[in-house]
Amino acid sequence: MKITKAKRLAAIVIALILILSLIPLQAQASSPTEHFGASALASMENGENLTWAYNTLGSGIEANQGTISFEDESHSVNNNDFQTVWNAFLADNPQYFWLAQCDTISSGGKVTAVEPYYDFIFTADELPAAKAAFDAATAKALSGITNDMSQYEIELYLHDYLVNNVKYVNGTSNTNNAYGALVNGQAVCEGYADAFQYLLTQAGISSCVVTGTSKGEGHAWNLVKIDGEYYYVDVTWDDQDNGKNFYAYFNVTTAQLEEDHTIIPEFYTPPICTATAANYFTVNGGKIESGDIDTICRMMDAGNLTARVYVTGDADAFKTWWDTNKRTIANTLGVTGSRSFSWSRVGREFLLQITGDYTHAHDLIHIDAVAATCRKEGNVEYWSCSKCGKNYADADATQELTSIITAMDANNHEGGTELKDAVEATCEHTGYTGDTYCKGCDAKLSSGTVIPAGHKLTHVDAVAATCKDTGTKEHWHCSVCDKDFADSKGATALKDLTLAKDPANHVGGTVIKNKTAATCTVPGNTGDTYCKGCDAKLSSGTVIPAGHKLTHVDAVAATCKDTGTKEHWHCSVCDKDFADSKGATALKDLTLAKDPANHVGGTVIKNKTAATCTVPGNTGDTYCKGCDAKLSSGTVIPAGHKLTHVDAVAATCKDTGTKEHWHCSVCDKDFADSKGATALTDVTIAKDPNNHVGFKSEWATDADGHWHACTGCATGKSGFAAHVFDNACDTTCNTCGYTRTTNHVPAVDYRYNDNGHWKVCAVCGETVEAMEAHKGGTATCIAKAVCSVCNQPYGSTADHDVTNWQQTKAPTFTQPGEKTATCTVCKKDIKAPIPMLTQPMDGKDSGNTKLIKSDLTGIPAQLKDIETLNTLDKIRAALSKAILENNSSVADSNIKYYDVSVMLANLDDEYVPITPENLPENGEITILLAYPEGTNKTGYTFYASHIITDARYGEVGTVEAPTVKATDNGLEITLHGTSPVALGWYKTESSSSTGSGSAATPTQPENSTVATGDMGALIYALCAVCALGLCAVLVSVKRRRH
Repeated sequence: MKITKAKRLAAIVIALILILSLIPLQAQASSPTEHFGASALASMENGENLTWAYNTLGSGIEANQGTISFEDESHSVNNNDFQTVWNAFLADNPQYFWLAQCDTISSGGKVTAVEPYYDFIFTADELPAAKAAFDAATAKALSGITNDMSQYEIELYLHDYLVNNVKYVNGTSNTNNAYGALVNGQAVCEGYADAFQYLLTQAGISSCVVTGTSKGEGHAWNLVKIDGEYYYVDVTWDDQDNGKNFYAYFNVTTAQLEEDHTIIPEFYTPPICTATAANYFTVNGGKIESGDIDTICRMMDAGNLTARVYVTGDADAFKTWWDTNKRTIANTLGVTGSRSFSWSRVGREFLLQITGDYTHAHDLIHIDAVAATCRKEGNVEYWSCSKCGKNYADADATQELTSIITAMDANNHEGGTELKDAVEATCEHTGYTGDTYCKGCDAKLSSGTVIPAGHKLTHVDAVAATCKDTGTKEHWHCSVCDKDFADSKGATALKDLTLAKDPANHVGGTVIKNKTAATCTVPGNTGDTYCKGCDAKLSSGTVIPAGHKLTHVDAVAATCKDTGTKEHWHCSVCDKDFADSKGATALKDLTLAKDPANHVGGTVIKNKTAATCTVPGNTGDTYCKGCDAKLSSGTVIPAGHKLTHVDAVAATCKDTGTKEHWHCSVCDKDFADSKGATALTDVTIAKDPNNHVGFKSEWATDADGHWHACTGCATGKSGFAAHVFDNACDTTCNTCGYTRTTNHVPAVDYRYNDNGHWKVCAVCGETVEAMEAHKGGTATCIAKAVCSVCNQPYGSTADHDVTNWQQTKAPTFTQPGEKTATCTVCKKDIKAPIPMLTQPMDGKDSGNTKLIKSDLTGIPAQLKDIETLNTLDKIRAALSKAILENNSSVADSNIKYYDVSVMLANLDDEYVPITPENLPENGEITILLAYPEGTNKTGYTFYASHIITDARYGEVGTVEAPTVKATDNGLEITLHGTSPVALGWYKTESSSSTGSGSAATPTQPENSTVATGDMGALIYALCAVCALGLCAVLVSVKRRRH
């Protein structure tokens, strides 16, 4: 026997992914909650066996079997198949958070049994309590869902529940499963995604976990099916752990997701998500292309100085726009007092906020009261503000309502009624009409009545018997007991309803048999008549006598061209012709000879000639078309003109005219008289400059006036008149549109508005000096600037004039600080935030902090009294030792020692050392060091060590080895205090190494972090061969991690 304990080989994982990635999601079977892993298995070539294994595994785990048998006569899977099944099962069932590994026992290449590790994550004693805690946490999460919620509303509720109750924490137990998220409230991206998938499926919504990368690092999120359409949701990125919920990645399309995510298909290829109906910002509004003051003001007013927007255009440009226009927005809204501005961003979503004195103007909508029913809550009459969403009991919004819901009314039934407990009566037993219940609340509204027993008889008419079929007696049939009776009261039962066949009652019609046709010499018969039903002979046929069947054919006369046909009678039986109608005299030849006097085919004219003006013509001779014989001669046509009268055409300014004349159609000449005596060589009449043919509808113009020009010539004019203008400045004629050049007279005073000033003409009011922006003057916090040109106030009031800021609360890396001052103009006390400290960065502009790094050359004063650390060599040795404990292969030349300090910009923009009040109690500070020369993010593993020098942050002299995170901007290290620091590095075999060292976690927008768990496992085997040459293999299979 051969037993092998193993983790998965990388090759098996790769093969599995390649196989399952070929199965498109569209091919999965759709159900109320889809199991994507199970559907993928069913669609594979070996789908029947894989599905059987999937179900067998699930049944065994649900029954808590220590050994699950896979021996079956009809089905089997090998170890590779089972690995596929195992991964698909865990992907579909995040509720088995405690199940991470199992052993498979195989024989002859087939898995015969599976032994799950039920105590791999929790001990046997711990597991019941863990399951109970998980169920309770799930029930708590689902308790906020009501029956009237749509799929979108359920999904949004569960999204917000996780964001509000889970904190992103890496490195603690169970953070990569649903248990950590729901029970402990701590998770990485996989834990968020597993918990979201499980809660959605429990609520009847299909979902699965999708894995991939973001900015080159592993990540996990969800695919969700809402109202038949697929969307992506990334709960991890929407949770910024700052008390603010975000929805930048709630129901987004593939195109939106792939702006900063890369999908790596595993069990199935996700669909291309294009739907936008359930996107958060489609449902709730807030999508904008770019910044617009009016739009943001409306949203700020509706949101009580808070606006949530999704920028579809250039998001970075919008950030700049907000910084430029935020004060204008506050002024437009009328925000006064001590004002402050802030924004938060995730992806393309911005949360904009303004603080200050502001009075919201309600936009109230009246809502009628709705009575509660037995199954639904009602609501009171109320007025709701469409801007802020608050509800009030009166139209003046003086009494705010904390609740508008009225409890269900058990006496107000709705939904219709239904009968229950109804029983049909029989012939021997009574029945019951049934009790009436409310469909809405299932309450009994009334009781039924008893239905007496008895037959239910229906009269059935008799059916007469025929020569072919039996008949049926008249009877009464009971629909209850299915019996027949001879009377309407059911007194006499009938056992047989049959009437014997009646040979005299023929049915089915008749058929003719033995029919023969008569010929010219032999008689025929009409045929005998038989019954179709019983084949009995009903009557005999009659004899048809012999004889010709003659048809009269008229004679066809002979012509000059063709022979004719004699009159005759033709027999259709013997095909012979006869000279008489009785067929006595046969004819052998029916032909009549041609008749030269009987012309046919019409006639044709030959030898025809046309007469001219001087030569006679001939009408032509007539010939027979049939035999070409000349039938008659033509006549002479005398010579002469054929004249047509042509009226005179008057000449115009445009065209010549034509004289009256007679035109000969024979010789094509023109004559002055109707007899053709006087020939004309020219019939043209010269143009008449005074006979205009018409005038154009449009105006012709010059400086003196306007007129309608002749359509024929350029000189004719009609309706000439002088131009008409409104005033001396008017440039356009009111009648014809002629334009002229005029000079305006500028007015003395300026016209103006908020944007600038301009001048108009004193005569016509037209702008003569273009608008230019206001200029000059100085605005204060209580008055606008006055323009030095038009002497009008413009713009907005200025910020308060303060120069004596005093810090009242120190800023930290997680919270802004606060400063106060007195305005020199309005004398008010002003309070303003001091921005949060930005991450100190090596060699780069960090904003309001500065990282100063130099070679370690001095001994901190706090270490001088510690014997083991009172020299630079001792300090370097202690720092080096901590690094080598992590990786003894790090070369001495690959360890650098630094003196690191952090400075911050004070209120006067001068850099001063950071103080404990700028740090948390444990002194934790995250810095960003540049990569050592010759190293990079992907080819090296980095290690750090640090000696604590401040007793507030730990025991002085303690050496800590913080995790180093390799990012695009540098090496991120979290310390407790600052100097001294050491940094070591080791070149890995390849950039994809997953050995100890810096953990790669995806970078979220705006300082948010996403982490992923272990995605791989190994397979190792121990083999032993049994005497029979058969082998059994025990394979250990682990849960996949994203």
